[in-house]
Amino acid sequence: RLRVNDGAVAAAGVVLTDTLPASLVFASQQSTYPFTRDGQQLTWQVGGLAAGGEASVQIVVQVAASAPLGDLVNRAGAATATYEEDLADNVGAATTRVIGADLRAQTSPPSPAVGVAGHAVTFTVGLSNQGLAAAYDVVLIDTLPAHLHYVTHTAPYPLTQDGQDLVWYVGDLDAGEQIPSYELVVLVGDGAPLEGSVENRVEADSATAEENPADNVAMASITIKPGYRFDSWLQPATTATSIGAPATVRVKVRNTGTFADGFGVAVSGLDPTWYTLEPAVLQLPSGAVGEATIALLVGDCAALGGPFEVRVTGAAEGSEELLSGQLDLRRDPSIANLAPANGAMMGSNDVVFAWTTNVTATTSVFLRQSGATAYTEYTGADGTGHSVLVGPLQRNITYEWYAHSESVCGIEESSVRTVTIENGLVFTQRSYDFLFLDRDYDQRVNLRVRNTDSDPHTLLLTIEVPTADLIVGFIGSGSSDEEITLQPGETRDVTLAIHAQDAEPNVIYDLVAHLIADDDTAEPIIDQATVHIRAFVEEVEIQLEQIDHDPETLVRTFRVVNTELSNIPLTDLAVSYEVLSGQGALLIAPTLNHARLGIGESRLFSVIPVLDEGFDSMQVRLTVSAAGEEVSATFDVACEDGCSVREGRVENVMMEARSGDWYCTNRPKITTYIDLPGGFRRASVASVELRVTIKSMWASVRPHNAVFYVNGHRVGGYYNVIPNGVYIFHVDPAYLNETAAGVSRNAISIYTSHMNGGHYVVSTDIALSICLTEYTEWVCAVDQAEADEIVYNRDYLIPGADAITTRILQPREGDRILAGSEVQVSATVTDSLSSGRIYALIGSADNGNSGLMLYDDGRHGDGSAGDGLYGSTWVPLNSGPTTLTVEAGNCRIVGADSVTVLVHAAETRVDLSHSVPTSGVAAVESTFSHAPVATTVGAEDVIFEWTYELSATERTRVTSFDVELANMQPGETRRVASGTVISYTTVGGQGSITLPPLYVTAAHLIAIDPPSRTANPGGEVWYEVTLYNPGLTADTYALTLVGLPSGWVMDPIAIPINTNAEVVVPVTVTVSADAAPGAYDFAAVVENSAGGRDAAQARLEVADLLEIAVEPPQQTADSGETASYVVTVTNLESVDRTYDLTIDDGLAGNDVDLPSTLVVAASSSVTTTLQVRALAETGLHPFRVTATCETPEKVARASAESELTRVGDELG
Repeated sequence: RLRVNDGAVAAAGVVLTDTLPASLVFASQQSTYPFTRDGQQLTWQVGGLAAGGEASVQIVVQVAASAPLGDLVNRAGAATATYEEDLADNVGAATTRVIGADLRAQTSPPSPAVGVAGHAVTFTVGLSNQGLAAAYDVVLIDTLPAHLHYVTHTAPYPLTQDGQDLVWYVGDLDAGEQIPSYELVVLVGDGAPLEGSVENRVEADSATAEENPADNVAMASITIKPGYRFDSWLQPATTATSIGAPATVRVKVRNTGTFADGFGVAVSGLDPTWYTLEPAVLQLPSGAVGEATIALLVGDCAALGGPFEVRVTGAAEGSEELLSGQLDLRRDPSIANLAPANGAMMGSNDVVFAWTTNVTATTSVFLRQSGATAYTEYTGADGTGHSVLVGPLQRNITYEWYAHSESVCGIEESSVRTVTIENGLVFTQRSYDFLFLDRDYDQRVNLRVRNTDSDPHTLLLTIEVPTADLIVGFIGSGSSDEEITLQPGETRDVTLAIHAQDAEPNVIYDLVAHLIADDDTAEPIIDQATVHIRAFVEEVEIQLEQIDHDPETLVRTFRVVNTELSNIPLTDLAVSYEVLSGQGALLIAPTLNHARLGIGESRLFSVIPVLDEGFDSMQVRLTVSAAGEEVSATFDVACEDGCSVREGRVENVMMEARSGDWYCTNRPKITTYIDLPGGFRRASVASVELRVTIKSMWASVRPHNAVFYVNGHRVGGYYNVIPNGVYIFHVDPAYLNETAAGVSRNAISIYTSHMNGGHYVVSTDIALSICLTEYTEWVCAVDQAEADEIVYNRDYLIPGADAITTRILQPREGDRILAGSEVQVSATVTDSLSSGRIYALIGSADNGNSGLMLYDDGRHGDGSAGDGLYGSTWVPLNSGPTTLTVEAGNCRIVGADSVTVLVHAAETRVDLSHSVPTSGVAAVESTFSHAPVATTVGAEDVIFEWTYELSATERTRVTSFDVELANMQPGETRRVASGTVISYTTVGGQGSITLPPLYVTAAHLIAIDPPSRTANPGGEVWYEVTLYNPGLTADTYALTLVGLPSGWVMDPIAIPINTNAEVVVPVTVTVSADAAPGAYDFAAVVENSAGGRDAAQARLEVADLLEIAVEPPQQTADSGETASYVVTVTNLESVDRTYDLTIDDGLAGNDVDLPSTLVVAASSSVTTTLQVRALAETGLHPFRVTATCETPEKVARASAESELTRVGDELG
């Protein structure tokens, strides 16, 4: 545009010119003036222009593709034939800013995020043009690091490979255009640096200049991990033990590789007779720690011990680690846990001296009064747990004593200690036997203590538990929770809580209970008693059955049953597997390593094959074990015909991974495991929560601390509280393990600190809730759509529904609930997907009351009803209005419902009436745990009555006392209670409970089997006599048979029998040939060393069952001649019989031919021939032929005699 403002005259011959910059290409112009173009030179002949007039033109240009980015200046000028006063403004300029394309390369972390030599990883590559101009001739270059090698790609563009450079020609890319992302599959080479990272570089380039070339390059790193690697160590490395004492060395193996592997364990340097190794092979998933046990028992007194080695070998690659150990042996037994303590002040004048040795040894205590010259020896039973009861000792006297034990190889004596006998508190028994406990949690037993002094004393009880598989502690009154004072003459029951869920079945544990009186004084008085505990396991029967198998998903569902034949609940139920052939792994859902299953209960679990890209098939053995028993099932896993291994993919899901274990949190450290499927990737995790459900199984649990760890990383805890409900902790995704193949095992550890091991709570559900942006898993499928569908429907994945509706059915709004009582909570869940998925339902409550987990079938771990109905029990403890909220959610939304209930505390009045017979039963008044408020003596019964109140602070009261049963005989049954009536009054009304009469039966010492047998005159019969010793010490029993004629039975015999054992003694009764037919009743009588007697009755029927004859009564034969006899057998019974024919040694040296058996019909006779070829020395050879038929009820036996005279060979 040209404008003249200052001039006063018109301009003539005006010419307008514009020289375009080289990067601008002329396209068109608009003007009313003559126009010419010469290359970049543009000219317009404007002609005359009036003063103040204007002339303008419009030019359209195109920026060349090669134009440099930045400012382009276009200058235009004007000239005239008329004189001008000012030429400076004859030139004008316009600036254009050139903005080009902006290519942005993208690549995501590979899947899997860990690379293993010889295995493929997949990168995702993308490209977009974020500029305002098109990009031309675009190429995408992926420069692989040195140890990654190209395999394949899914890009729709041609690829050119030049060494490690991969070049795709994309072509032109419009502004804002983005290419579909594609996958690049590469192989990790053998030389890749372990534990190091390598970076894959992607770069975009084009023929178009770019304003921001910095984002043309994208990088993705991959960490190289070993496929197979492990650490191993011995625990302990040096073992010191005595000859004859068991010791254990644990071989620990941690699989630090990426894949599951087997590890062989072998021992060298030790005599093979000294140890057993179990197992010899460990199968471990990635990240797991396994343990093989070397059980040592050296029995040679000349053994010296020394160094040994353990070789651990990885199965996959044969790599080895050699571990050095040391075995130090001593010949003497080692005395430990010696009690009472040196200088102890004892309240009882009957003292239990106790200690343990690490090897079976004798038991002797040497005791004397202080100042005396000679010791007196007191002995007990041999063993590893030693106790000797000595008493009564004199009160107010100090004694010196020491323990002495001799093993096969040596002798050990303790140092001399002192003990002073005073007046004070005592256990009423020196020994307590609890030998029929369940192998279960929280068993309650009572011990009794008495104040024998004339002064009151405080009381504190403790107990020594020298083993890790048993948890025992006093609780309540007299424990560390509640120190009490006993008045003079007072007797009190104290409660011992026994947690025997991990105890060795049928092993008697010898513990020592300690009583301390006035422990805040300089010289407290103590007493002790031995406590014998056994988890009695009579029979365990576990059933394992497959109840479902989906051939498409390959998922199997199993049910494990603790049948009614078992006499104990299962408290260490574990499910494991072994791949027998092929390659692959299994996911057990939920993870089961230490689960509980009551008698008659069952639970379901799923077995999900975990595949990889190269899967073909595998054979698997699944094993369920508990209480030392196990059952197995073997099955094959393979894709159906027409299916292949494909990687299914879903987005935005929540993964729920659970452990179904039970753990008692009074154990200082608990570790359970949660397995995640092989498709889990940390890079896809949005968030992780650890959810722990803790149920308080006893109302008087004391506050304590707990800290939770995930794979060794602390994630949270609770402090100085009584836990009850659901605890949720956020977890850093980096804490979780992942594996390139198989399952990844994650350790969840709980560290607790308690003042009293008798208290406990139980963790019944531990779970990881993981929000994933995407999840992939290898499955067998026909096509990609089916693969995605299988993964979408995995039970452990919850899809992202847009709406979730939760509705509480029980309790209802406004319900009244008694504090401390169990309340049934039920709810329903529906979602917008109508998926029928199982949600994790969490209930929470205000007013300080606990939360809960709801399960889809109302029970924990017993399968899935899949009907959207959830249930559980809730125990609110705090009174007042309480709002209960139940919510279900996925990673995006939550559906919740709430109800408000009234929790109220109410006292309960109890009236207790208990009747004891007046005859044969005498109550020991000094043993009442709570004195009765009234006692009424009637003609037949004594009635004791109590009245008391129960509340939230005292929910349970145990009333107990001892009775004496005079002259109780073995096997006698006697009524000890005529009945009990418990009447109660509470807010809800009144009620009563009536208990029937109670009878007790004394144990028998003897039994005989069978109860009756039949024999013929001259026959023999056998009985089995079983002797029982229910005591805690070995004994010798005297056994006698009475009631049969003289000569028919054995003389009395002495039978040694161990403690808590039984012995079977075979007894023979020989019936005389002249015995009269008829019934003979007799008894087997036993007497123990204490004078206790018992008897078992049996019967012998003598009847004519069989006759036999041999004719002639005498034969003569020369050397080599044959003599023949006729043998006749007559069956006198009404049934057919088969008889065994035998000949005694009278014909030894001769050649004898006689059938071995003979069949004789009922009431019939059969003859056979006995042929004897005379070969023995000359002279008379008397012999006997016997026919025998033995059944469980009868023994038919008869014999007949004859003679053979051998002649010839005389010298004449």
